[in-house]
Amino acid sequence: MSSPANGPTDRSERQAKIQAAAPRQSKAKPILAVVIGLLALAAIIAAIVLGTRKDDGGASASDRPKGAVSDTGGIMLNATDPGEGVPTLDVYEDFQCPFCGHFHDSLGATTDKLAADGKAKVVIHLKTFLDDNLPGEHSLTAANAAACASDVSPEAFAKVHDGIFRARPEKEGDPWPDMTFSDVATKAGITGEAKTTFDKCVADKKYRGYLGRVEEHSTKNDGVRGTPTYRIDGNEVDLNPYVDPATRLPRKDAPQMLVKAVEDATKK
Repeated sequence: MSSPANGPTDRSERQAKIQAAAPRQSKAKPILAVVIGLLALAAIIAAIVLGTRKDDGGASASDRPKGAVSDTGGIMLNATDPGEGVPTLDVYEDFQCPFCGHFHDSLGATTDKLAADGKAKVVIHLKTFLDDNLPGEHSLTAANAAACASDVSPEAFAKVHDGIFRARPEKEGDPWPDMTFSDVATKAGITGEAKTTFDKCVADKKYRGYLGRVEEHSTKNDGVRGTPTYRIDGNEVDLNPYVDPATRLPRKDAPQMLVKAVEDATKK
């Protein structure tokens, strides 16, 4: 006697065949979905980051002062670039550096005039390395104030830059007195809404990042190891002849010496 056609064994065999023939859900699908999701998230993040950047090497336009020649370069004293055929005078200085102050006292008016007359493209590189050896962030604070003035105009930058040096503390490492930068800005003719913006820029240390890049680039790329450093068309000016051995301060004719150096470079 044979077994019934619809017996349990027969049904089990048919169910096994159906399951075997049915399409199986791949274990790779959940993993693939996760990967696709992560890639999409990465693309969104990349789009946000790239959307906030400009073509200046990665920094946003607001991350450097208006007068800066590049993302890592100094601030130009000239109202406009004098163009080709005019020597470039690069000045590297730290506001806390005593000799930077002495040389600015001697040569500051000359560099301002060279820029104003278009005799040289004068670029001021605001270094802050002395903050590594002295308490506080006084170099950064002063340099940031000068950079903030650059947003107003080249003339404002020149006046505030000069004013900060004139108001420097007698002792290296001491801070500038409270309200110094605000007072210097007012004397430089920065008023109204521009003054409000300047004061906020100073309080926020808006150009901390920019000044950090200037410091790094001037040291690693430009090879500046000390301040003050003056260079004309990339050639370092030997400042030793500019110093009076008796006083160890710049000579009285140091301004004329600098003008002659610029004129000699113009003739080349």
